[in-house]
Amino acid sequence: MCPLRCWLAHPLKGSELEAAHIVPRASRGADDARNGLALCRAHHWAFDRGLFGVSAAGEIQVPKKISGLNENAPLIPFRGKKLRLPVDASLIPSAAALKWHLENIVRI
Repeated sequence: MCPLRCWLAHPLKGSELEAAHIVPRASRGADDARNGLALCRAHHWAFDRGLFGVSAAGEIQVPKKISGLNENAPLIPFRGKKLRLPVDASLIPSAAALKWHLENIVRI
């Protein structure tokens, strides 16, 4: 389930989720569950392009430069909300990876 509470599903074909790398593979990000988020296609695209990030505490961050654009209004209600984290603690996203994403992709 998309931790941003965005969920689309087809009754016969399953759900629409993608594995998003927090630190991209091209930037030497690990191919490991702690370097990933399960996101719907739209949020995966936005995450990869720095339209939002996630703090080490799991709080969604939307920079003012992004939320200031009318086209990005759908992201604003997510600002400050917490991700749904996995029950299994070994699968919780790495705080260091999330910090790297905010600093290098989102540039907060």
